[in-house]
Amino acid sequence: MLLESVDQFVVRRRLAVNVDRLPEVILLSVILAWAYNGTGSVLIVMVLHAMVNTADILLPLAPELIVVDGVIDEAAVGTVVMVQLAVQLLVVVALVGYYGFDSLARGEIPGVDEIRSK
Repeated sequence: MLLESVDQFVVRRRLAVNVDRLPEVILLSVILAWAYNGTGSVLIVMVLHAMVNTADILLPLAPELIVVDGVIDEAAVGTVVMVQLAVQLLVVVALVGYYGFDSLARGEIPGVDEIRSK
């Protein structure tokens, strides 16, 4: 009985984590689309994605504030997540405001001509 409840908890927790990260995924998708549309380089997009993944690990620079008496302080983790979301939202608003909604690029998107000619 205990094992069954633990399994149910793990499934619910994984679903909650995935739903909680949905705004971050959408905002990051806009930033990565802008990077690709502006450069046509998958390498740039990969580097930006790696930087975001690294920031998830390195941002809690004060572990004594995150872990209190051996227990993770959810409020501190929530603060870190909200700061990340706020920064991403500001970047997305700036990008969309400057480049517009259509393509996130001021000029021609690199590689589009090759796709259109096929």
